[in-house]
Amino acid sequence: MSNLRTKRRNLPVIHRMTGKFLSVSLALFFPVLLWFSLTGCQVLKILSTSQQWSDNYVLTSGTTSNDPAMIDGNLETIGETKYIESTSKQTVRGFMVPSEGIVMLPKPKSIKKIIIHSQNLQSFDLFILESNGNWKHTQEVKNITKRPYNLILNVPIYSAGLKIRVNKTSDDDALRRQNVRKIQGVSMFSGHTKALAKINEIEVYGFVESVVQ
Repeated sequence: MSNLRTKRRNLPVIHRMTGKFLSVSLALFFPVLLWFSLTGCQVLKILSTSQQWSDNYVLTSGTTSNDPAMIDGNLETIGETKYIESTSKQTVRGFMVPSEGIVMLPKPKSIKKIIIHSQNLQSFDLFILESNGNWKHTQEVKNITKRPYNLILNVPIYSAGLKIRVNKTSDDDALRRQNVRKIQGVSMFSGHTKALAKINEIEVYGFVESVVQ
């Protein structure tokens, strides 16, 4: 009986201790919850911002190309890639040289996405201009079927220039039939065997750099 009375007398003390513990816990919990809420929103804003595409770098004043129609922002105009100059122009090797489309930005940018609007481009190599002035081969693209072609680089590349070297177009076969004749079993070349890529527009993007407050 004495033990039972002792337990009953201790019950209010236990309740008071439990109440104080809950009060302290709640007092600590709510500020932490508020901090996480505010911080979490800011983190989400930062993550969201970092995944937003920039404006088209090509439309920046000062951007140049070996055919301005490829970077004028007008999908109705059609530019063409240019043949690489060859020291043996009137030879078989000279007639088989590829063509290139070059875009130079006014200053280096972190490039992540390239969109190419072209109806005849089927395969190309992408080169990026390095800080030492050399062109570095970055990626080979084959069997293009989607129009426009949207190229997402695995890793952003910081550069002021990019070059598209055309490997194949849908017009190659027709041009080859036109410029290659067989006379007594010997192929005679009278012109280029690789057609120029017709490009309405080249767009270049990176991620937005600023952070939303």
